[in-house]
Amino acid sequence: MKGYQFLLLLILLCLLPVWGHAEADASREWVVSPSGAGDFVTLTEALAHAQNGDRICLTAGVYAQPKEAYPLTIDKSVAIYAREGDEVILDCPGFETMLNIHAEDVSIQGIRVHLRKWAIVARGDRLSIRNCEFTLIDTAFRRSSCAVWLSGVKQVQIVDCCFEGCSVSIVGPPVTQGSTAPALTAMFEVGEDIEYFTTHEIQNCTVNGRPLYYFVGEDDLTLPTDAGEVIAVQCNGVTAENMDVSDSSMGLVLAYCQNVRLINCRADRCGIFGIYLAYVEDGLLEDCETVDTNHGMDFRAVKRIQVLRCRATHCDQGIFFSYGDDCLIVDCEAENCGRGFFFACGNRCQVVRCIARYNENGFSPQKENHILFLDNISQGNTVAGFRLERTSAICIGNQFLEDWVGVIAYNYGDNAISLYDNVFSDCGSCGLYMRDIAGGHVSGNRFEDNAKCVMELAGSLGDMLFDTNDYGDGAILNQSDIENGAVQ
Repeated sequence: MKGYQFLLLLILLCLLPVWGHAEADASREWVVSPSGAGDFVTLTEALAHAQNGDRICLTAGVYAQPKEAYPLTIDKSVAIYAREGDEVILDCPGFETMLNIHAEDVSIQGIRVHLRKWAIVARGDRLSIRNCEFTLIDTAFRRSSCAVWLSGVKQVQIVDCCFEGCSVSIVGPPVTQGSTAPALTAMFEVGEDIEYFTTHEIQNCTVNGRPLYYFVGEDDLTLPTDAGEVIAVQCNGVTAENMDVSDSSMGLVLAYCQNVRLINCRADRCGIFGIYLAYVEDGLLEDCETVDTNHGMDFRAVKRIQVLRCRATHCDQGIFFSYGDDCLIVDCEAENCGRGFFFACGNRCQVVRCIARYNENGFSPQKENHILFLDNISQGNTVAGFRLERTSAICIGNQFLEDWVGVIAYNYGDNAISLYDNVFSDCGSCGLYMRDIAGGHVSGNRFEDNAKCVMELAGSLGDMLFDTNDYGDGAILNQSDIENGAVQ
């Protein structure tokens, strides 16, 4: 009996390699042909049937809606590739994502992509993209467009790829309801795990015919001026001069770097950010400019950044700080933007002699702590010159000229606001609007020729003190505050 059991065990052990080989061979190749000559007519059908390890061969044709059900989700480890010699085009519809890649170990090779928003959003590690071409096929969809989002992933390979009018963006995972980390405009976290930035292989790629450079862990790095896009991570002593990284998704990306100098750099018509600094300490931007870009210059979780004589024009967001500490912005301009200058959740920043003209909001801090505005000019902004929300601020010597409202300040919680020696002139509605302010001081300000009123006060003003202001002949809307002496 024991001999029989031993023989049976021996037979089973001998069969194990055969079973393993059969399981490996279970993966198969699916051929997709729009003409009907393959296993499937659409990539959508092939992905629905594919299993881990399968290969999907696309033959010549344009893969577009309505036959393709974009956006497609890839939740299995598959390889998608163009048949050798065939021109395969994935044509993404307007404002849609083409491929959401959730599985690990997916590969895409030899495919041309026409995008009108996002081509690929990668959520699975070890994605491989090789020998592909990505083209922003219609510039009307440029705002927020991106070829490849690497969203909280590691060990991605992007090799021998060409990008036209678009490029690669590296970020953290998507924002969720429980996210507490710094975020990118409510879409993705900035990326607190440095390996989201450092573990990739990006080689022999171009953006608009110029090299896409990817640097990790270098010291005393001078960025090449021929770049189409630059991604520099964990570098110390980074210098860029006279660089133009226009017409990409993110033009110049510096993450987890120290001691950065960017002089006379341009980043126009970028889909996401023109110049982007994340987790950077000790930097200088001087005489840089961006035009017609989503976020012109964007700073996330940075410390001690100086921005001098820089300019943003026709951007959704001009010069944008989120979680910036001890930063200095001097002699900069933002014109015809949605928000000219934006600040959120930072500490001790200073804004000096800057100009915001013809934006929706000129200067817009939210949840800032102890921000200083000194000798700035706000002119012709259609909502407000300063829009201060839950921010402790000191505003001295600023001019509010022809804005709809010079200063809007509201929902201050425990924060205080002080306005000293400012000029409010020719505002379309009122010079100063305040609502629910914990306290502060309004003193030495001059109000003249504001259309509706000098000031409009609402809600609780807490311990707010008003004195020695020149109201001219303007009205103050809140008669009870006038009668009880709160406004003088």
